[in-house]
Amino acid sequence: MRIFFFVFATFSLLIPGIAHADLATANDAYAQGNFQMAFQEFQALAEKGDGFAQNRLGMLYRDGKGTEQNHETATAWFQKAAEGGAISAYGNLGQAYEEGIGVAQDYVLAFKWYYLGQSLTKNAIALRRLKSKMSPLQTSEAKQLARDLLRTRRPSFKGLLPALRL
Repeated sequence: MRIFFFVFATFSLLIPGIAHADLATANDAYAQGNFQMAFQEFQALAEKGDGFAQNRLGMLYRDGKGTEQNHETATAWFQKAAEGGAISAYGNLGQAYEEGIGVAQDYVLAFKWYYLGQSLTKNAIALRRLKSKMSPLQTSEAKQLARDLLRTRRPSFKGLLPALRL
């Protein structure tokens, strides 16, 4: 019985290392320009629910690196990552909605995602740019969508409430 617990404990400690190694491999492949390998690694991780990998996979689809360019698929991965709480995806999803790439152009939804990710400099700049294109009613609607998401989605969003000054 002791051997079983020892083997189980050892195996359970190795599993996070294996997943981390895949992410490290994916990031290394991406950094080295081996986009086909990066695509395969990020896809496997993304399908397991890794938000960072989902966002990076969306970027590969958007840019046509390691796979055929597909804006709709890219935006779907950005959406999945963002809704799962991956802050790195907020700007990509906001940009997709702002420019109508892979989705219908929608300033309100673009503002929502930029607003949620405004702690990132790139999103704050985009937020100011987009706000100049919107009516006060649209801005208000976007902020309400952000509030609703923070209150109803995964717990990882709840920590953002004070930071957003909603």
